[in-house]
Amino acid sequence: MVRLHPETTDDASTMRWITDATAPTDVAAELIADGTLAAVDVAPGQILTRLAPGHTWAADGPRVRTTLFQALSAAAPGDLQEPIARLLAREVGPYVASHGGELRVVSVDDGVVSVALEGTCGHCSLRSQTLTTMVAAAVRAEFPQIRSVRAVHA
Repeated sequence: MVRLHPETTDDASTMRWITDATAPTDVAAELIADGTLAAVDVAPGQILTRLAPGHTWAADGPRVRTTLFQALSAAAPGDLQEPIARLLAREVGPYVASHGGELRVVSVDDGVVSVALEGTCGHCSLRSQTLTTMVAAAVRAEFPQIRSVRAVHA
């Protein structure tokens, strides 16, 4: 079940939506396109939405919430494997490759990411440090719903 909780901000036209789900960057594209929202900013654990001029939260808030909830609910947990793999390729991949290693996301299941550290990283004495200080830190910063990251031999 996706959690979505609205919080007011200092700007009356902006609402912060706290969520435990990962929001796609185009989470409210239809509301931008039809002029209901002027801006949407997606960040880990939250979505900031700013109403377009002439719109109010009393009138448009329920539709905004429904649209956000539907978009967040459509992203199944299995859908996290590819975004996490892209993140790790960008954030950790160059470091691992510079040491002759390879990093591959094997699975994402029930809040647990399983990664394979291969090549020279497969038997490196600093493997667990790379896993916790780089891989897990990068994943948790972007995907707060992930509970743990573990290395597997694949």
